[in-house]
Formats: sequence, C-alpha cells, structure tokens
Amino acid sequence: MEAEAYTLREWFAFLLNEGFEWYQANDLMMHRWRQHQKDSSEEISLAQIELKLERVFIFYKFIPEAMPITEGGQPMPEFVGPISEPRSRRLAITSKKVIYEGNEHTVWSGKDKVKVAKPKLTVPDESQVERIHSVLRVPAVNTTQNNLPVGSHPKEDFLKSERNWTMGTCMSGGGLRAAEVADLTTAQITEALKAEGILLKLPKQYAELTSIAELSDDVAAQEIVLAELKALRHRKKRHYIFVTIVGKGGKSRSASFFIDTIRDLLITAIWTVRAKMISQWGATWAYCDNVFLSFKSKQQLQSSSISDIMALAFFKAKVPGSGHDLRKFYATYTATLILRRTLNDLGYLTQAVVNTVLSEVADALGHSQVTTTTRHYVNMALVHYTGIESRRRRHKLMKIWEILLEEQGNLSNDKIRLCGTTIKSVAQLPENAELNVMLGEMLRDPELNPLGMVAFVERKADRNLASEKKADLRLATMDGERV
Repeated sequence: MEAEAYTLREWFAFLLNEGFEWYQANDLMMHRWRQHQKDSSEEISLAQIELKLERVFIFYKFIPEAMPITEGGQPMPEFVGPISEPRSRRLAITSKKVIYEGNEHTVWSGKDKVKVAKPKLTVPDESQVERIHSVLRVPAVNTTQNNLPVGSHPKEDFLKSERNWTMGTCMSGGGLRAAEVADLTTAQITEALKAEGILLKLPKQYAELTSIAELSDDVAAQEIVLAELKALRHRKKRHYIFVTIVGKGGKSRSASFFIDTIRDLLITAIWTVRAKMISQWGATWAYCDNVFLSFKSKQQLQSSSISDIMALAFFKAKVPGSGHDLRKFYATYTATLILRRTLNDLGYLTQAVVNTVLSEVADALGHSQVTTTTRHYVNMALVHYTGIESRRRRHKLMKIWEILLEEQGNLSNDKIRLCGTTIKSVAQLPENAELNVMLGEMLRDPELNPLGMVAFVERKADRNLASEKKADLRLATMDGERV
C-alpha cells in the first residue's frame, strides 16, 4: 500500500472515532488530528505530521475531479476553497497561497512551517568511484559447490561484468541517467564521431557507415578511429565529444562524453561485449541497435535493471548512494574542468567566469536553464578550487578582482604597488593593529576619501542562499531519476 493510502486510512479512522463521516471533514478536524498525532506518539516528527496533513488536503482538493458523482448519484461537492473568501462563503477546508522556489502553490491554510535538519549532500570522490567501477568489473560469483559456481557461465559472467562497467562509465563519464544509458544506441555514437570528423580516414567501404558496430571485426579500422580520438584530444585540447541522446521527458539533448569514455564504449561495450553477445545468439537474435543488451531478452537492457546493478555495486563497494551519484560525480568533475579551462583563458575569477561555468555545466547535464542543482555542483568545484566554502566570502573576493579590472586604466605602477602592499600588510596584521585602524579611519573620512568605503552589495545569489539550501535538501532526498 502506498504511503498516501496509509495516511488516508489513518485519517478516516480518526474521523470515525470522532463520530464523523469522511465528507464531514473541516479545518477544525484537521487541527484536532494534528494535535492527536502529537499527543499519541513521541516518535513521529513534526515534519511527518505536516506531510500527512498535506496528503489529506490534496485528497479533498482533488476528490471532486477524481470522483465527480457521489454514491447517491449527486454531484460531488467542493471541499476546498480560499480562506480569503468571506466567512459566509468559505468552504469546509480552507486554502492559502504560498511562494516556494519562485512559484505559487496552494496549501492548507493551517499548514505550519517546519524546520527540517538538512542532510549532508554528498558526491562520491574519485577513489570511491574507482571502487564502484572495480566492483562492476568483477564477474559475479554465485553460491559454490565443489569449488564450481552453481549455474555459472564464466564467459557470460565476464561479458556481463564488462557491460556493467561500461554502463557505469557512461554515468560517471557522460553524465547519463539510467534511462538514458538504456536508450543509448550505436547510431548515436556513430553520428557523434562523424560530426567530429573521426571517421573521415576510414577505408572507402565504410563511406556509408550507419553504425560503428560494423567495425567489430575490422581491427585495422578500429585502430584508425582510436588514433583519431587520441589526436582530437591532444591536437585540439578537447576533453569531450557531444553525443545527441534522448533525455528526460523524451527531449533530445547533447551529452558531453569524456573522450576516454567514448574509447571505453567503443573498445569494450560495442566492439567486444555487444559483438560477442550477438555472435553467441546467432539467428535467434532480432536486430536491436542499443549498446547495452540483456542476456535474458536479447534486446535492450531496461533502465530498472541498470539501476539495480548500480545500487548493488554501491552496496558492495560500501559507498553510500546509487547510480545517480555517478552522475553527480560527473557534474562536479565537469564543473571543475570547465572552471580551470575558463580561468586559464581569462586568468582571474569573477562572477562572469562563474556564470560561464554555470551555463556550460547546465548544458552538459541537459538542463534547459541554470538550476539550483547546477549551482550546487559549480559551488563544489569553486570550493575545491579556491578552498573557500562560504559563497559570500567568495563573492567579496571576486568583487575585489572586478574593481581591479574596472579601474586598471587608472592604476599606475606605483598605485598597483601600493594596492598590493596594502592588501598584504592588512592581511597579515592583527585586526586591531594600528595600521589597520588608521587606514580604516582615513578611508572613512569624507575629506580624505570622498568616494567612501567600498560597499559589498549583497548579490542575488546571496539573497537566494536560503532557497539554495532548501534545494540542496531536496536534491539529497529526492529520487535519483528526477534530477
């Protein structure tokens, strides 16, 4: 039974004990039920109580739509209406409008705000990801008898482990969701390679190549493709290749695969595992272009199976999380790479640099716009790069860079030396040192400094810090496939 059904059953039982039918509910009864739950159990949290009340409210809000006619054949009455209505016209259960994450929501008028302890949002580090990949690559061993795996097929187990490993690399090296891994095709990989000019040096017989899987038996052609991939990375300094996939909601998006991930997909997943599976099945196999196939159905491996495989690998590796955490790792790692590249190009950290990184990471994750989720990954990259966890502190330091850039035309060599000396001296002296106190007084004196002290105006990102923390909470507790 779903959690909502348990809640409604509990609510209906409470009403019956109070001598009311379900359709006689009102605000007062909901307040009384809240108090009843607080008095009945010390184990239930205030957040759980409010969640139950929200479920009851939603039930009464939508029951006229779900069940337009009563058992007696009469139109189902409306139960929920705005509390702003005059008292004489108010419905039994009243509602109010609240703004959450910039959007308007209708909630029960008696809803209480509950502070929820924020669980720490974690992303696996490189060593943990390596452990997970190692577990995925180890062939499964079933219960043994006489030192031989029961029902085991060593060759099939090896192919499964190699398949599972490359599925994991698609998540950590391509940022794919489980459903996107399941839907990945050889044609999509082929088109991405064509777009980069990787296949131009192949023999003429492959001029009309539609699937890179056709090279499974041609080692020489494979070597040409791999050499071109290597050249792309070293000659053009490229980290990734864009692959057009079908993403969340059936929308096409460009997923940026690291070049090493593409190489692993070609060598292991397509030219080895997939080719050997198809060879074993022979005439019993019906053509399917998906990269990852099921040994049972001989067709596309389902996303639910991929999620289960990843969850088991996390468990065996003793790393908390699920397959979706490999996507989080990809997002953070990608943000770090983009940040470093952008800083190498510009040479300094400003809000414009951060905005560039935010936009590129959002594109890499297939988000139509910069979300609080994207901001979290970029923030982690910034913390890793700068060593500064506080967003506000980083914004203030970036403001100093921006001032230097804005005023560089007015700064002579002597002024630049003065600025550098001042910063270093002020930083190393105690807060109440005479020099610091004297500088502060002089800069606040309107006669000596008509421009006044620099004002660190709170940015929109700072004002939205509380909502970003709520988003972090939601990200840490939500189902993996929603991100």
